[in-house]
Amino acid sequence: MNARPIIPATLWTLCLVMLALSTGCGLLGGNETQNTESNKPQAVRDSTDVRQAEQNLEEAKKEAAQADKRLAKIKDDLKLERDNVTKAKGEAKEQAIEKVNSFVAEEGKAIKAAEDAASKVQVAQAKLDGAKNGGRKEVAQDDDGGGLLSFLPSFTSLILGLCALLILGVLGYAAKMLIDSSRHRSETQFAGIRKRQEELGKQTRDSISGLSQEINTRLSGLQEEVRELRRIIQEDNSTLLDAVRRTGSVMGNSSVGGYQGYQSSTARIEVEEPSFPASAEEYLQKVKGGATRLKSDFNNGILVQDMDNTGEFMLVRDRNVSDLFYVVPLVGYFKTKQDFLNYYDKYYDCQRPSGGTVWIIQPAVVDKVAGGWTLREKGELEVR
Repeated sequence: MNARPIIPATLWTLCLVMLALSTGCGLLGGNETQNTESNKPQAVRDSTDVRQAEQNLEEAKKEAAQADKRLAKIKDDLKLERDNVTKAKGEAKEQAIEKVNSFVAEEGKAIKAAEDAASKVQVAQAKLDGAKNGGRKEVAQDDDGGGLLSFLPSFTSLILGLCALLILGVLGYAAKMLIDSSRHRSETQFAGIRKRQEELGKQTRDSISGLSQEINTRLSGLQEEVRELRRIIQEDNSTLLDAVRRTGSVMGNSSVGGYQGYQSSTARIEVEEPSFPASAEEYLQKVKGGATRLKSDFNNGILVQDMDNTGEFMLVRDRNVSDLFYVVPLVGYFKTKQDFLNYYDKYYDCQRPSGGTVWIIQPAVVDKVAGGWTLREKGELEVR
């Protein structure tokens, strides 16, 4: 921000106008003649005007001194807050910046008050000079009858007053230039700090977003590996059971009487462990005898045992892994897409939910918690 160039031009114009008015009054006053009786009351009035002008000047100087003192205090507080901005971090830094902005606003008001007080001082000084010059002019008229010679002392005082006014104007203009320059540097510095904070925040958000995406990608890969491993284990178990059944059949045919106990043991092993993918209806028929019916507890966000046999899920324990539990749908057919969205969307993924036969590609895995069961890993359904 730069000071307006109209300020020095206004000061020069004011000086020229005052010079012209004073010169005209002095020339007119030199040609007037007054008697002794009329000069005495005028001298009394001039003396009263001088005292009043001096009193007004003192009051204006006091007001200007108070304004300068307040401005100096605000500058000290502003410097202290700028140091706090440099040292502070985070939220404290934001608060310090707000304080600096408020002090900058107060500084502008204090500058305006100081300028007004300086203007009052100038006006009071001009009035005092005018009152004194008027008294000296009357005395000169009493001595020599007026004329151009009586105008010279008043003209000298006017020149001195104009010079003082010009000096004050130049000093005020220079002070305003310094203040504006300081304010501009402060605003530029704060703008740079705010821009750096925004860039740092953006970099942080980008880093967090990238890290989150990387974690999600790795988690998805890990889930795929778990599903594949589970499928491989189920296939291995199925192959092992087939081999045991074939071995038991061969040994049973070759030795009828001696291996009755072994055949009985083999019959117990021949319980088929369902594998996936599988039709939901067929899978339920195979595991229904050892399964528990569950329903959703929407208040707690878990599955709980259904005592009324109206639940939507069946809890199944994996026969090969003792602490592995599945929840599978208790329906083998969806009438509409809404059947999936209403009951199974939280626990299963389905690429194209619609009406049709339900197939379990991978079952949903749950963990035991207080009062029920909570989802560990979502399953996958397919509608055919």
